[in-house]
Amino acid sequence: RRVHGGVAFLEGGMAKGNNSAYNFRYLMVGTIVSLTLIWTHNMGELPIETGSEPTVTGSGSGLVRNTTHRNRGDEITALILNWRTPLTLANTLKSYKKYGLFEYMKETVIFFQEITAEQEKKAKANHPKIRTIGDKGNVNIHWGIEFLVGNATTEYVLFLEKDWELIESPEVLSEQVDAAIEIIEAGIADVVRLRSRKNPGRDFYAKETYQGHEDSVWHVQENLMCNFYHWIDDFAWRFPDKASICWHNPQFFCVKARFCNWTNNPCVFKRSWWLKHMSKYARKTPEEMRTWGNFESELNSVVEAWNLSPWVVAMGQGLFTHHEIDG
Repeated sequence: RRVHGGVAFLEGGMAKGNNSAYNFRYLMVGTIVSLTLIWTHNMGELPIETGSEPTVTGSGSGLVRNTTHRNRGDEITALILNWRTPLTLANTLKSYKKYGLFEYMKETVIFFQEITAEQEKKAKANHPKIRTIGDKGNVNIHWGIEFLVGNATTEYVLFLEKDWELIESPEVLSEQVDAAIEIIEAGIADVVRLRSRKNPGRDFYAKETYQGHEDSVWHVQENLMCNFYHWIDDFAWRFPDKASICWHNPQFFCVKARFCNWTNNPCVFKRSWWLKHMSKYARKTPEEMRTWGNFESELNSVVEAWNLSPWVVAMGQGLFTHHEIDG
């Protein structure tokens, strides 16, 4: 809770000629002030309504701020992970060209699993700010992310896989990514998701499993709760002790990692944050992982890796829909 200033009263505003009257009035004023302080103190325990400005506690400062929009594209690199599915990748890159992602970003780096010269040639033909890297084998998703982050030339990165189509205008792209950078910069969140809130696309496990009976998630996998914001409009009101509005103009919600799973969906984070805290998990071999040799499952099932971490995840309008053509 934040306490703003102190309380000042009864300075020169009450005559003391009649001691009993003075004492009575002093007692009444003191009682009213005390009750007011008790009431305002307890307000922090009330449900947080949509549109309010609650304190967000996490790894950062927890301050709610309004963003003054400015283009920060030269501070961020788009990272795209690809394995096979040439039609899907072509459709994705077409959408990025159409809506100005290549122009907005300082650079776009594509990592090809099982890389070929033909793949690189086709990808680079989309825009001069595209750079390609890769491996002749399949190094798995987590090592692919690690190579991409390690090759980024900026502190902020936008991670994408080959099947995330951009569906918003250049103006919305700039607004959402600029806000993501400022949210992280302000210490409010560590990861900002950018999957489209109202048009998330197919293969959405949380929605397919829990829509309409959300409360059953607490007995199964509580860190899927944050995904409910895709279909629950009054998200912060529905889960007042777990979610809050943490940014305005544009609006973003914040949720602690305990209630918000790591996902390979589109997201913005700091390169330095990844290298310091996440690389130790990304650099494991599948044999070293405790959960199915899968990066998402490893982070979400091994509690010290993600669920018990101090990280905070922010989610807004979003930009990308899942669209796989030849997967």
